[in-house]
Amino acid sequence: MEFYSHPDMKLIVHLSQVKEYSLIYGNKEYSEINEIVACGHDFGKYTTYFQDRLFKREKGEKPEGNHAHISAVFTAYVMFNRGMGKGVLPLIAYNAVLSHHSRVKNFEKYLPMSYHENKINKSDDMYWKLQILNKQKQNIKENYTDIYNEYKSLGFGEDFKAFMDDEDSIEKTLILLRKKILLLYDEKDAYWIHQQIFSTLIASDKVSASKVKPFEQKFVGYSELNKIREDEFSDKEKNEINNMRNSILKRVQENISKNYNKEVFSIIAPTGERVIIVMGAVNVMKPRVSGTLNKYILCIA
Repeated sequence: MEFYSHPDMKLIVHLSQVKEYSLIYGNKEYSEINEIVACGHDFGKYTTYFQDRLFKREKGEKPEGNHAHISAVFTAYVMFNRGMGKGVLPLIAYNAVLSHHSRVKNFEKYLPMSYHENKINKSDDMYWKLQILNKQKQNIKENYTDIYNEYKSLGFGEDFKAFMDDEDSIEKTLILLRKKILLLYDEKDAYWIHQQIFSTLIASDKVSASKVKPFEQKFVGYSELNKIREDEFSDKEKNEINNMRNSILKRVQENISKNYNKEVFSIIAPTGERVIIVMGAVNVMKPRVSGTLNKYILCIA
């Protein structure tokens, strides 16, 4: 059987492209995670439920046709299966995939609250969701060989096989993820790591779906950008908006210098010259941070 991610794109082509693009757009430190997230993010599209929805054969919208949750579980399972279950990284990968068609979700609503001996309690809200997830998994088994071959071509054949052959793989993964939540309180960088992985997936997914080639990323230093600012908004062209922009930039740099040892800074300003203001802030902090901050800050500006 042939599977499609979009009406005019085969699923294996889309997954291959997202995998490739995630290595272009993503932070090299998280290349392996980005690769797993890329190849797992549309796992649920291998159900005939989704294929029926995609080609408008579905009669009424069924929960089995949704693909994000089962894809997130599979992604987290691969993290554990590959020995990458330390810390909160599986939880981050899970939520990135879970949220890739919406705003960032509260993942606790998609994990069990109560369980006993690796079994989710029937009274738990996740129990009925587990039934849907298992139904989707059974549906994927109907085309096991075709899907295995596609995941094998991506380098994830054994992960697919392990996930499908373990009768309780979904339930075990959900419980393992629930046990990770308390670790978030001690992981100061979890939010920033999540945003990098989530942003990499969104960028790669959308570029593939839109059928455009990934563009080359170029970065400009603060001194070069500041020279452009000075040339474009010189003293000869003083006006209210330019005065405000220059004032914000000056105050941001002065305040960061005064509060140099703080860990988190926020900049609230009207829409305008945000890039130069953020780069001005980065320039002040540069001596105390890694060389990747210039790129990272601009991505979230």
